[in-house]
Amino acid sequence: MIYKLDYPTKIEWRVSLPEDGQLFSIYSSRTKKDLLNSLQKLENSDYTFEFDEVDEKYLDKFIPLYITNTETIKGGLVRDIRSIILNDPKKSGKCKSISFYDKKEYRGGIIYRITGKNIVNEIAKVFPKKIDVSLKLNVSFIAEYYLYDYAYNNNIRTVSLGVDTNIFGKRGSIGLAIYKLRTGAQPYVAKANGVTMYSSFEFNNLVDDDTLIFIGNLGDKIKSAKLFLNKSSTELDKYSALLKNSKIDVELIR
Repeated sequence: MIYKLDYPTKIEWRVSLPEDGQLFSIYSSRTKKDLLNSLQKLENSDYTFEFDEVDEKYLDKFIPLYITNTETIKGGLVRDIRSIILNDPKKSGKCKSISFYDKKEYRGGIIYRITGKNIVNEIAKVFPKKIDVSLKLNVSFIAEYYLYDYAYNNNIRTVSLGVDTNIFGKRGSIGLAIYKLRTGAQPYVAKANGVTMYSSFEFNNLVDDDTLIFIGNLGDKIKSAKLFLNKSSTELDKYSALLKNSKIDVELIR
């Protein structure tokens, strides 16, 4: 069977931090437990997170790791991070990073800046997929918790985790969307050059891979999504975190 759908082309991921500073409240009970466990393990290791200024020297360390990592991601797009950070006249505010170190060895980081609207805007990140400590959550997830903590302690209540193309499974993995929902982020319909863009989608359940698309209107929180399943898809356990997420009502379409 073939399905057709018009959908918002881009979505932005935003995290709204609680006014009372109880950051763990944005996570599910399972994620909270996993995060606490992972934080404790890292505190008892040689790994550390540090705040760094982002300059040419810092980018010389960051960019090779970023390129190598992005090239391994399905549909990954390598952006000109150096130009975005140092030469974009539309972006004000100096960039900083939450960096990850193994003793003194640099292993990656999140580069971010504070916008004129008092929003922490994540620009790029790269972290090792595996380290010598067994964690319930990956290093990237933990770093974003520290980013939320930094924002709250600087009287900032919104963190933007960036913009994605809204067709997970074809451009970017469905796992990426699940990951961002688990971090406490909510998707919003995004603009491109001040205009909301829509695309047309056609799904053939006999040949196309599983595909996730978020549905919503400009300016509103996205609260619904459609998960298109290939006819042969029978194991839904890999989507359990998506289907159980309280923020998004997911319709299954076969």
